Amino acid sequence: MKAEESLDFTGKKVMTVVTHEGSGMGSCERDLKRMLKGAFFGKGLAVYGAEAANLEGLAAEWAKRSVL
Repeated sequence: MKAEESLDFTGKKVMTVVTHEGSGMGSCERDLKRMLKGAFFGKGLAVYGAEAANLEGLAAEWAKRSVL
C-alpha cells in the first residue's frame, strides 16, 4: 500500500514547495491532486534550485500570504 493510500487528506490544505531548474511546478501539483483525494491545494511555491539557499525569507513571506 502506498503512503498516500493509507492517509486521509480530505479537507486538508496542501501547499506545494518545489525546487527546479526551469520547469517550475511541472506536473507536481497535478500529480499530487490525483494522489491526495479530497485535499484543498493552495498556491504553490516554485524556486530555482540555484536560489534554494536563499529560500528562507521568500518562503516565510509566501507562507504568511498563504494562510487561510
